[in-house]
Parts: sequence; structure tokens; C-alpha cells
Amino acid sequence: MPSNKYYVPDIVMPGYLLAFRGKTFLSKLIMVLSPGVSHAETIAHNIDNDELESFSAIHTGTRFIDVESVIRNAKGSVYLLQLRQEVIDKMEMGLFNALITDLDNVPYDVLHFIGTGVDDWHINLLKYIPKFPKWVLRLLKGMFHNSPTVKKVVCSSVYAWAMKQALNLSINPSEQTPLDICQWNIFEPNYITLKGKDKGIKKYNTVGVL
Repeated sequence: MPSNKYYVPDIVMPGYLLAFRGKTFLSKLIMVLSPGVSHAETIAHNIDNDELESFSAIHTGTRFIDVESVIRNAKGSVYLLQLRQEVIDKMEMGLFNALITDLDNVPYDVLHFIGTGVDDWHINLLKYIPKFPKWVLRLLKGMFHNSPTVKKVVCSSVYAWAMKQALNLSINPSEQTPLDICQWNIFEPNYITLKGKDKGIKKYNTVGVL
């Protein structure tokens, strides 16, 4: 599918996810921490205007945008991840939509995203450096650990925050990258490519969270 063409799905539902593999310099930097998936947007019912829209969290903050505009203006590939029906049946859909709507106009946090991509196992690699101080390891783990808060957010923490409560998931929503979300086992077996080329999503739909 040529990159200048796109497909708008006939049916989207709250809880569906738009995943992006961007081409910009910033997208490529993000994919160092979230390989293959640079951004994610949440489909939700905007309670304020009674519309089903895409909820975006970018450097300017959070906001609702109509789904077609998001897909049309994307630089790179766009994938639609659809929830399995049994997951939809378990969700508290009203709560999910309310949580997303309440996050409108929340600031974006770049340092937060760095924390989502740097895990303890990354830091533990430093202990193989001879005489590397253990206190520095503890300090770094504290620095890169995100508390479960939504005072400031990134794209993936928005979705994770709402899903944690709507599905009663045992996760820290502030520690989820866009790729982490795409790996949750809550989606249909196959995602839909809406724009660009399908370059695959690593371990898509394989990580148990329910």
C-alpha cells in the first residue's frame, strides 16, 4: 500500500488502539526504546462532544482528534489493533471513556517516556563493569522508575492508565512503551494496516496481562 494512501476503518470502538511506525527523526529516536512502534493513540468516546475520536498525547499535550485526520496526517505506517470481543465484554466501558476524557489537556512528559523504555535489566548490565558502584545502580533504578501518576503523560501511559482500571489490570501504566501495549494479549490475532507498509510488530499480542 503506497504511503500516501490510507484506509479509514468502517468500525472503531473505544479501547481500540492506533499504533504508528513513524519516519521522523523524533520517531526514530523513540523507537530506540520502543522498537518498531513509535507512537500509540487511544480510540475513545469523547464525553464532552459525544464523538468517537482518537486521543493523542504528543509534545504539545493531550487532545482529541478525529480518526481520519490522525491517519491522513501520519508520517509512516499506521496499524489498527482491535480488542477481542471477550475483552470488550469484560471492560467497564463507561469508566474507560470517562478516564480518557478527564485526561484532555494534560501535559506531555519527555523524561517520563525515557523512564518507560529504561528498565531495571538495562541498568543491571552496568554491574558487569568492573568495580561499578552498587549505589549508582540503586540511584539509576530510582531515577528511571516512573510512579503510576497521570499529572503528566506519554501516549502509551494514557491507554495503560485507562485499561488498568477498566479491566482491573495489575500493571504500572507509567512503565508501558507503545510496543509494550501492542504486545498485550487483549487484541484480535491480526491487526489491520491502515497506511504504509506492514513491517510487523514484535511479539504482537503475546504478553499476558488479564
